[in-house]
Amino acid sequence: MKTNMSLCLLWCVLLVAAPCAVSKADPASQFGKAEIIVKDRNLATVLVRDGKPAAAIVGDAALATKLNEALKRLAGSELPVLPHSAYENAEELDRNLILIGNRDRNRTVSNLYNRHFALLDARYPGKGGSEVRSLHNPFGDKFNVILAGGSDATGDAAAVDKLIGHLEKTGGKHGELTLGFLSDVTLSPDYEVARDVKDIPLWEESAGYGNKGYFGWNSLAKNLAMLYITNDPYYKDEFMRLAFPKDEATKDELFARDDESYHDHAEPIVKVYHYRGAFMLLYWDLVDENPLFTDAERQQVTQKIYDQLVYRLTRKDHHSPYRRYDEYKPVRPHRHYGWEALLAYTAARYLHKDYPSFDTAEGLRIGKNAMEPLYTAIINGHIPLFWMGTSTELQFYYALLQGHRYVDHPALRDYARNLSLLSDLGPGNDDGNHSFTSLWTLLTGAYLAQDQALVEIVQNKKNAGVFSTKVFDLDGFRLGQSFWPAAAYPHDSIRENLGKWNFYRTAKPDSPQETELQYLSYRSTPDRSGDYLLVDTKYDHGIRETQHNFALVNATLAGVTVLRGFENTLTPFGDNLADLEQPYGSDIIASGSVGPYCWVTGFVKDFNGFDWQRTWLAKRGEYLLATDTVTAVRDLGSARLDNRFVSQSYINSMTPAGNGDFRLQLNASGDAREYTLSTSIDALAVLEAGGRVDRIGPNILTWQQDTGALKKGDVRRLVSVVRPGAPLETRSAALSAEAAALATPRPTLWNWTADGFVLREPDATLTVTGNIGQLGDGDAAATQQAAQLLASRPAPAVTAPLASVPLPVRWRQEVAPYAGVSCIFDDKAAIASHKTLRVVNLADGQILWQREVSGAIGRLAWWPQAGLLLTGCWDDKLHGWDAKGEARWTFTSEMAPEMQRFPPYYQRAAAPGIRSILPHGEMLYIGSAGTLEALDRQGQLQKRVYVQFGPLEELIPIPDSHDVLVRRLVSGDPVLHRVSPKLAVRQQGWGHGLRDYLGSFGYNQVMHQFVLFFRNGQNELRVANVFNGVQNRLVLRDADGKALNEVNFGAGKTAASVTNSCYDRPAMLDTTMRNAAIVDLDQDGTPEIAVATANGKLYVFDQQLKLLRMLTLPSGPRTLAVGDGEFFLGLHDGAIVRLAAQGDLQLVGRLSGAVLTLDWVGGQLLAGSAKGELLALALE
Repeated sequence: MKTNMSLCLLWCVLLVAAPCAVSKADPASQFGKAEIIVKDRNLATVLVRDGKPAAAIVGDAALATKLNEALKRLAGSELPVLPHSAYENAEELDRNLILIGNRDRNRTVSNLYNRHFALLDARYPGKGGSEVRSLHNPFGDKFNVILAGGSDATGDAAAVDKLIGHLEKTGGKHGELTLGFLSDVTLSPDYEVARDVKDIPLWEESAGYGNKGYFGWNSLAKNLAMLYITNDPYYKDEFMRLAFPKDEATKDELFARDDESYHDHAEPIVKVYHYRGAFMLLYWDLVDENPLFTDAERQQVTQKIYDQLVYRLTRKDHHSPYRRYDEYKPVRPHRHYGWEALLAYTAARYLHKDYPSFDTAEGLRIGKNAMEPLYTAIINGHIPLFWMGTSTELQFYYALLQGHRYVDHPALRDYARNLSLLSDLGPGNDDGNHSFTSLWTLLTGAYLAQDQALVEIVQNKKNAGVFSTKVFDLDGFRLGQSFWPAAAYPHDSIRENLGKWNFYRTAKPDSPQETELQYLSYRSTPDRSGDYLLVDTKYDHGIRETQHNFALVNATLAGVTVLRGFENTLTPFGDNLADLEQPYGSDIIASGSVGPYCWVTGFVKDFNGFDWQRTWLAKRGEYLLATDTVTAVRDLGSARLDNRFVSQSYINSMTPAGNGDFRLQLNASGDAREYTLSTSIDALAVLEAGGRVDRIGPNILTWQQDTGALKKGDVRRLVSVVRPGAPLETRSAALSAEAAALATPRPTLWNWTADGFVLREPDATLTVTGNIGQLGDGDAAATQQAAQLLASRPAPAVTAPLASVPLPVRWRQEVAPYAGVSCIFDDKAAIASHKTLRVVNLADGQILWQREVSGAIGRLAWWPQAGLLLTGCWDDKLHGWDAKGEARWTFTSEMAPEMQRFPPYYQRAAAPGIRSILPHGEMLYIGSAGTLEALDRQGQLQKRVYVQFGPLEELIPIPDSHDVLVRRLVSGDPVLHRVSPKLAVRQQGWGHGLRDYLGSFGYNQVMHQFVLFFRNGQNELRVANVFNGVQNRLVLRDADGKALNEVNFGAGKTAASVTNSCYDRPAMLDTTMRNAAIVDLDQDGTPEIAVATANGKLYVFDQQLKLLRMLTLPSGPRTLAVGDGEFFLGLHDGAIVRLAAQGDLQLVGRLSGAVLTLDWVGGQLLAGSAKGELLALALE
């Protein structure tokens, strides 16, 4: 189709003037019919024609005068000089223009800069640098622009001198002056620029994504940008080489450079990932007139861009922007879908100037339908707080492409305020909620909202933090637009919101025109030196965060972040289990501040059998309190309250003080400040993972209070305090029937009232009713009462030890450094200790043979049909040994070819090693990263297939079938795959429970699972499926994987990694659901389901998932063994316990380290520890 200029202008006018809801297209029209031919590049920029001006100068008057003197001398005519604001809102031109200056000194340049037609700003070309450049037909009206400017006034003057030099070289007759293609850039002498684009910093850099430029950039875009800046043919050639890969090596290079940037590395322009493609389109628009490209190359690239637009508009999957935005809806787009629509819009914007068609008109329409609601609709809040910045980026991008239209728009001021409220103003990489927010996002947000607060957040990144030494060089060369301000902006959303609670509301998920509160924050000072509190009121369906309600995500006191994370919350468990239906969020029933105090009270209704109310209160620079009231909403046979705290990551010393309190101590940069964390819960403080007080990770602590049976309406209360200073001799939190006492460290009394509370300190009294607080004098009598209550509080009760019924020791053996994995075969036991394989005699423990391998051993199996002991290793090698220790063969596993194009975090780089081994008759199956391989007895590969991304952690034979169930780790949904003997994936979809999405087990939300087959009383095959994730569940399934019933154990942890450090010690994997087994404990012929959890609980269910009993272990479980109705557990503290038939626990043995392997072998029990002990106990 040939270019039709009038049609092009008509389309542009219609699209600019139309309201947000552009009329729906003719459904009879078809996509993909436009003809992409060689276009007129509009290279000639006529300045003077027939002795008369054919252009205008816009910008600095003095430099314009100098330029006109040259024009008068060379062409006999001067050009009219217009003010810099002359075209500040232009969407079309009426003449050619010469623009002097950059975006800060010329509003017309700023208009072009926003629309990504120019890069001139305070950082490009840099101090002392200059640029003279021709911009061809930016608005599709056949008018050009000559840019002449620098980052400062000196650069502007140098650029004008350069331009005069180019004018002098044009030649031609007097009265005529025309310029052609210009690209003359001198970068600042202060800049050092790497040759390879992968080494060039971007303004899109962030702590979380590094220098990928995750939103918008890829290697194609980087090469185009460097071509634009340097006019170096090297970058043109690199772009063409990568854009049109001719061999597998180039495709592999693309993947190595850009990983998931392309859905198909053979078609990187057409099938670019929506997050990574925007700047490729924008920079191609800036360079496509460059004479370094041939007409054939230019047409080739343009055709691919058109193909991309058609591909994006016609795709049929859930990401289809056409499917989602064919009609205008006043709803803010999802981040993924929004970027899909933005890429369609950006490609259409470029193509529509020269190839107006149904496709381009539709791309513009779809983009407008998707993006215009960003400025009128309520913000969709279904985003983790740490991704708020990345979600905001797409609306900034679109707003900029509209020129100045949205600058200082109320919606964008709200977005910017959102970003500033989320910042704890941490230096470098310490600002957790902005770890994924790029410099570009913050700086564009600052500009669009005219908000200086975001600039200061960026400035903080120049300094090294305590948590991370990562700093951002803000003075050197970076690729892209900086939006660096020349002067401070008029608004400051940090200073404007000090000393009060600030609320951020978002759209309800089922009613996008209604709002709900997502989070609120309080800040006492405009810098890092003060207090900062951030409360997240609701849980966003498992999107990469721990389930929570009314969580104190950040608590910074006097500039020190003492608590940070979604785990700072309380969770009640009626009957020691969670309800299947979880509350979506909390209601804020009161908040306020007065004097040095601030407080907020949240309420969660019907939360696992309770109504829960908590008040967080902070006294500026001094301490933080949490007070809780939980009220049973139904009769409960038992209950548990989990009061959890998580500290800032750099507080890496969390130790018990001996009186029930904990000491938090900074351990960075020589900082020796101490903090005390105390609670009124009377639980024995146990630091090791798995105790009654569970230190789950390096900085997570949970107090558990067992309440016993409760009646509906029964109330339980708790208080907790975090304060500076070392623990005292007495505890810092105590509770009576009427009040709570806290050492802050001064004795402080707290009284609940009907609609608030009273806090009494020696020098002040705070009385709060709802949102209103009043200050009064100190209350000496009350503080004396608090001191007495604290002093009289008894020490935590020591848990009674288990009954000791020691089993006779048959033998002991040392297998340093640890017993990681084990395997029993014949009369022998194989024990792997890192790279060492030992085989011992079960009768006496003597080591029969020992071998060393090249990689850590993580998996062991015996193949009886082949008579081989198999060792799967970290270095992807599988070794086959005979029973005497002779090496028979070694096989090196490889990923299925389909895995090669997956992002690195799905590949072997993130999950190396043999992950599972299953001898299955005459065939051997092994699982690795997304790959299942079948070997014969000689270790020869028979078949290799792709199953699905994620390491295949377990291969499970299906009873009464030749099929195998494949279990993946970190798999998105907890999907189990059924595979045939010929390695065909028969079935996908095991994973959901009765609830449709179980709280969204979305990407990265599922960790280790247990899959246990058994037969019920009707001899029907059943599956007990226990899995870890943001929700921890036991799901009862039929033989086809259909969920029949389920039990919820409450919130778990996100599976941010596959915990590779536990590869050769899998029992150390940090999961909530530690073990599960089918065992007939009462010997009645009907087996029970036993589940052991990290917090030291052992649950026993019948086959319909009715809870029969729950027991408390002295330490967290690590491994278990079952045999002949016997049930044994190996614990973290080295204890080996047996669950007796009568239902009590017995201590039968002990090792000095955590029990990592436990095997029931006929008449004995074999245990191995983290300290390299092997212990054989005789079973009587």
